[in-house]
Amino acid sequence: MTMTQNYPYTCSVCGVTTELHVIISMSMSGSADLDLRPPEPYRSTMPYWVQTCPHCGFAAGEISRDTSVTREWLASEEYASLADVIGDAPRSVLPALAREFYLASKCDLADGNDVDAGYSLMHAAWACDDAGDVAASFASRLRIMSAELFEGMLADVDAEEGDNDKKTLSIRFRLMDIDLLRRAGELDRAAERCSETKRLLSTMECDRTLALVTAYEQDLIDKSDTDIHTVQEAVEAETTLKDILEEISK
Repeated sequence: MTMTQNYPYTCSVCGVTTELHVIISMSMSGSADLDLRPPEPYRSTMPYWVQTCPHCGFAAGEISRDTSVTREWLASEEYASLADVIGDAPRSVLPALAREFYLASKCDLADGNDVDAGYSLMHAAWACDDAGDVAASFASRLRIMSAELFEGMLADVDAEEGDNDKKTLSIRFRLMDIDLLRRAGELDRAAERCSETKRLLSTMECDRTLALVTAYEQDLIDKSDTDIHTVQEAVEAETTLKDILEEISK
């Protein structure tokens, strides 16, 4: 069961306090998607994951967070433009929730927070998924933009000497990157990232689930499958293969 309540948030940009809905408790069961989108009922709480100040338009996970964003920039065409995602199409074609997450990503980038911006773009893609076929092309573009930010972050991580925990974190980001590219139809790039991830996995100890997901992603790429799949499917795919091999060996 999901419980929410109104809570006052003071916008860090304009200083106006607004009561906004927040989640105070919830339950979750089932398997996450390969890009780690959570199962129900948590996945339906996305409207609570982003806040937009009704007075100045600042969008963020919490509008009370510290920011360098100014009211002047929020009023500019640079902030308002959705051209990176929808081109010359009218603003209304992008689902409202996706638009909020996209604007939040712009605020994240303005503050130099590429990781949060990557997540905001991925969440915008999920919102487009929920809108159906009409927003499919926007979802693909948002996924590519998100993947590019995660890849930039990985380049910085790879430049550092890391222990096994850092390598494991790197693998998790790589797997999100792979799924973003696969879902967007960028199969060659996804396959390249898969190969890199396999090489890195061979040099470390980690949760076996990461290896199973990597192998499953490779199988989906080989099949040109760009649909939604879950972590549980990746685990079950190995179990099924074991059963087949055991049956053959009898």
